Amino acid sequence: LQTRDPDTGKLIFTTEKVDPTRVGVIVVDVWNYHWCKTAAMRIDAIVPRMNEALDGARALGMTVMLCPSDVVDSYVGYPQREKVLALPQFPVPVVTQVNCPPPPNAGGCACGHERCLPNYGWDAMHPALRIADNDLIPNTREEVYAICKKYGLTLLIYMGFHTQICLLGKSMGLKAMKSAGFRCLLAR
Repeated sequence: LQTRDPDTGKLIFTTEKVDPTRVGVIVVDVWNYHWCKTAAMRIDAIVPRMNEALDGARALGMTVMLCPSDVVDSYVGYPQREKVLALPQFPVPVVTQVNCPPPPNAGGCACGHERCLPNYGWDAMHPALRIADNDLIPNTREEVYAICKKYGLTLLIYMGFHTQICLLGKSMGLKAMKSAGFRCLLAR
């Protein structure tokens, strides 16, 4: 694990043992399209590495959740989505208030002076992102919470892009689930 000392900024590295059956890996908004050319290239480049990490997580017995939020309707009828919809729902508690410093706003574009024009054309997850038979496709905080209750998950590892929006701002994102009492980590 990597953390940063809040006073000095020094990086702190630690190793920790976990029970993989109590770990959920949540992949947020790895879409098939992004209007920013730089973001699209980064996603294309990282998806093969994400697949390797997710295959390793699955092999260890971790629960993999693919959360495509805005385009979840593209997965109606998929067994991975239907399993989630069949779960009993529970009220999601607010165990702690989570405050994060506001992220720098780059406007969603990383192309520098040559800014891309927003054009929201995504309609599915990235075609190279593997969906395994035992994966789950939740869309909301309540659905992720139901999965965590069913499988006894206590630690959530997040993967995705545009951290300030997809991981911190979405209902199933890191900030929301940490406030519900889960230990949450961001995969680098």
